[in-house]
Amino acid sequence: MDTRPAPGPSSPAERARGLDPEDVLLQLSVLWRIDPAHGGDARAARILDLIVDGLRRPRPEPASAE
Repeated sequence: MDTRPAPGPSSPAERARGLDPEDVLLQLSVLWRIDPAHGGDARAARILDLIVDGLRRPRPEPASAE
């Protein structure tokens, strides 16, 4: 059974930045693997900060091959 979300149109901003909604969901899926009994809240907060910071950061321009 395929549980991936149905592909949908992405916004022009997402396409311009090279964002894929499936990639974001995959990154967020790591949060379900964190053991809440062993510092899970702090670890989840750190990981979520890394993901969100990565989404906010502008994508570097590709180097031109001259």
